Amino acid sequence: MTEYFPEVEMAGRMYGRAVSVKRPEATETFEENNVYFTDSTIMRMMTFEVVSGTLDKALNEEFTVIINQDMATKYFGDKIRLARR
Repeated sequence: MTEYFPEVEMAGRMYGRAVSVKRPEATETFEENNVYFTDSTIMRMMTFEVVSGTLDKALNEEFTVIINQDMATKYFGDKIRLARR
């Protein structure tokens, strides 16, 4: 977009949808609404409060996620898991 509209300083893409999520070690599946797929440019365009980790390289690699505190507790309990693959 920025190449066609020079007045636009930065552009990013977001695509929202509902997804099914299942942890490898779990048997239950969760249905999540309001999940957004986006590119890393969004991290420079919006402000996020960070509870754990850093945003400097967030979303630069495929299959990475940013989740809020409620979702972290829902999936991981009280355990903090960073950079888990």
